[in-house]
Amino acid sequence: MPSESAIYVTHNESSTAIVNPLQPLGEIAREFDALLLVASISAVGGIVIDMDGTGADVVAGASQKCLELPPGLAPIAVSSRAMDYMKRMKKRCVPYVLDLLVWEKASETMNDWHPQPITGATTMLYALDWMIDRILEEGLMHRQERFRKAGEYLKKAFLKLGFSVVADPLYASPVVTEFVMPEGMIAEDIRSYYIREYNVMVGRSERKNNKSKSISFRIVHFGRAAEKERIDLLIEITEVFIKNIG
Repeated sequence: MPSESAIYVTHNESSTAIVNPLQPLGEIAREFDALLLVASISAVGGIVIDMDGTGADVVAGASQKCLELPPGLAPIAVSSRAMDYMKRMKKRCVPYVLDLLVWEKASETMNDWHPQPITGATTMLYALDWMIDRILEEGLMHRQERFRKAGEYLKKAFLKLGFSVVADPLYASPVVTEFVMPEGMIAEDIRSYYIREYNVMVGRSERKNNKSKSISFRIVHFGRAAEKERIDLLIEITEVFIKNIG
């Protein structure tokens, strides 16, 4: 396998609020003897990722998204195929702290007292352990569906207010939605209104009009943002914004 043989994909593409299907890419990767590397920063803990079924070789996440923790951890899952590939590499120029083979060795040889090659973020690891227990109790499929239903509830209300959603429903993210402003309105106006009047923050997006003004923004519906009370508040204050602008 040549060292450059890899397919890299962002799984949950949050700026456009879509989920890229992994299975077709996994099939292509196998056809060309390549690795499938998946950046799943905003999906791990909120979207089902079947590494075996999709053929994903490396999946990287982050603690501050659907795992509902502060930033600081980057959990990585690695297939045996990817580990074998790394062990066959003849010229490996990898920083010590980022070398997965070093981490594997530490886990195997020092697991009883120091399972990491560096000093770990112990408090964050305890928090991650607690969150994983919560996710397992709920079931990841159920958790994904709960977030998706929260998003559908939010979308239904925003569509009635004149906003639009451009993501294909077949690939729409279950954890974040991009909303396009009603005709003639600018996204920065509503984002500023949310934070100024209610201390509510929503994400910016990249969609612009022909004057290079932002016309879309993103709202997440995972974690506590999926709670009905919080969504109802967002709907209520958006109704006020639309009424005042109109």
